[in-house]
Amino acid sequence: MDAAAAFNPLAAARRFREVGFDEAQAEAIASEMREAVMEGVATREDIAGLGANVSGLETEIAGFDARVEAATADISVLKADVGELKADTAELKADVATLKTDVGELKADTAEIKMELAGLKGEMAQLEARVEAKIERAVNRLMLAIFGAATVIVAVVELL
Repeated sequence: MDAAAAFNPLAAARRFREVGFDEAQAEAIASEMREAVMEGVATREDIAGLGANVSGLETEIAGFDARVEAATADISVLKADVGELKADTAELKADVATLKTDVGELKADTAEIKMELAGLKGEMAQLEARVEAKIERAVNRLMLAIFGAATVIVAVVELL
């Protein structure tokens, strides 16, 4: 039963008359009470309008829910991508560290090779000097042998 139906202004006016109000006072008070009650009472049109508003809100909420679900899925994908990027970054950092170590080793190897080349150049210079000295001694001995043979030949020719 709605509030307007629960309040009977005629019964209220009769009760006011019973307690001593005159007819005009009783009807005036009952009429004002009815209007006060009616101001706070929702009509069927009001309720129907609220029902339409609620339906509209439910539709909007469903749309928001769908967008939230889509955003949540996007966030999950982004989190997975960020995880992969972090793993890739860690792998790249490890590769860079390995490359730095390799470059350091190559520099050390290059320095060692340069030292070995410098040593080999020194040894080559020493070998060249020894070979030249041996060639010079061999040439000198050959010249002495030729000179000795020429002297023998001259002596033999003079004897003949």
